[in-house]
Amino acid sequence: MCRTMFRILLIMSLSAGVASGQAPTQYTVMYGHTDKPGVTDEFRQNVVPTFNVIEGTSTDASFINELREQDKVYAAHVLNSSTETAEELLARWRAPFDNTLDGQLSGGYDAIAIDELVGGSTNGTANSDAVVSALSQLRALYPDKQIYAAATYHYGYSSEDYTDQLNALNQYADLIMVENYQRESRYSYRYFDTFADRLKTAVPGILDKTIYGLQISQGGLVSDSSTDVGYWGFLDDQLYRIRNDADASTMPGIMYWTHYRSERDLTPDYVSRLVDHYYLQDNSSYFGDGGMEQMIGNPQFEVDTSGWSLSPGSGGTLELFDYSSVGIQNDHDDYGHTSHGTSGLKMVRGETPNKASFQVDDLDPNTVYTVSAFVNSETAWQQARLSITELDGTLIKQETATNVGSLPDYVKKWNDWTRLIFNFVPTESSVNLVLSDETTAEGMTLYWDFIELESAFPNRVFLTADFDEDGDVGSDDLDEWDDNYGTIGTATHSQGDADGNGNVDGVDFLAWQLQVGQGVSANQSALGSTVPEPATGSLLLIGLTGIGVLTSRRSRCRCRRRCRRRYRLADIG
Repeated sequence: MCRTMFRILLIMSLSAGVASGQAPTQYTVMYGHTDKPGVTDEFRQNVVPTFNVIEGTSTDASFINELREQDKVYAAHVLNSSTETAEELLARWRAPFDNTLDGQLSGGYDAIAIDELVGGSTNGTANSDAVVSALSQLRALYPDKQIYAAATYHYGYSSEDYTDQLNALNQYADLIMVENYQRESRYSYRYFDTFADRLKTAVPGILDKTIYGLQISQGGLVSDSSTDVGYWGFLDDQLYRIRNDADASTMPGIMYWTHYRSERDLTPDYVSRLVDHYYLQDNSSYFGDGGMEQMIGNPQFEVDTSGWSLSPGSGGTLELFDYSSVGIQNDHDDYGHTSHGTSGLKMVRGETPNKASFQVDDLDPNTVYTVSAFVNSETAWQQARLSITELDGTLIKQETATNVGSLPDYVKKWNDWTRLIFNFVPTESSVNLVLSDETTAEGMTLYWDFIELESAFPNRVFLTADFDEDGDVGSDDLDEWDDNYGTIGTATHSQGDADGNGNVDGVDFLAWQLQVGQGVSANQSALGSTVPEPATGSLLLIGLTGIGVLTSRRSRCRCRRRCRRRYRLADIG
């Protein structure tokens, strides 16, 4: 009985991880968590397995405690008001540290994320002085809490103008997130090198606690702003350049802004894959093929409909329209960055549906692709359909929108335009992309524009316990975990670190146990499937099962030296 109880306690201690409040050694930060319906489940599926800092406005103590149990940090969103005094800022920033959520969150929030230090607050301004003073007092009051701060691009571009705040951040904060927001139509990748150079010159040593903030906003402020560039390749290229720059590569992680403005069904999953590749696995090679190509010719119907096959229905029409002659805007963002040009495709439903199709060739059935199209109507609550079919018309996948022409909901729809977007796996090398008004009422008009199709990632399940990175989880991955068991703070994914905290411990073994036998290729990966980490409530049960695995595997071990080290757990008592 004593031996059994000791084993239980040891498994529990292996699973407990770092105590709450301890700062990560590498930061992977996702901005934009809220308590709105469905958001927490989305984070559990596509964000929490790879990101170790979640920023947001949650007051859900159960979720925050759940993150604590997984050695992850919830950073409470707090504002930097440029008109407030140091005392007012201090009161605002300290509030989450003192908030125990009616006793459900022991010790209050572990971290805050200050949003944001602004460009107008140069050295000597009232806000600059207030920030410096508030940071100093906050650190003195809360020496064991974590202080994160986001800063606009000005702090990297003109670092010498913000040295007062940068020095204060370097002294008092745990993490500085300098926004380096890029968009496809204006990709300034040289800023990854430039900002790092200027920051380290202005404040030596500051790069040790500075990371870049990258944007994945696709609503309102739009980063995927061009039909000439593949968005996934564009995001991949940013991390590739950061990880291969002499200075930027020394920064301890990355931040993404922001989940709630992204295409939440797809984009968080993709950047999780990037974070796994570049940070958890510590790779510096491209995640994809290094390209940023789109595969649709004439994606915006400029001048004519060349490349498209138009099939008008009975009594219907398919023709170009000029934006100057209709009452809809010719972009789908708030800043005019996503121009639709001068024309698009007009579709008027007749007795039978209209269809416009574009044949895409040279696809790889072992790759997941993403397709999207924007559609609008001058009549609210119309329907539209985007499909991918084989060349003979056999359906591969489709999506139907029911809110065309309606007001924005600021969740999936950010202005007049509705976006249809989904991942698919081709069944052959050529497919048809089809726009149709099949589900639209007769006489209704749809306007189509900004059509895209691009490769996303290999068609394989994303497995955090695939330590040897061969596409499945098996005994070889357990060997990698065993060889590096006990490593603290410096481990990579390939050394057995499944959760990205730099340690190889019992939590990583439990991830292996949950995933063993899974791989290599599965169509569900096209839906963005990731493997969630076990909740603490299940860790003990899994750990008890794991004792049997450890003990039985001992007798089969081929190497006596490894055997003694690997299964010392079974010899305790």
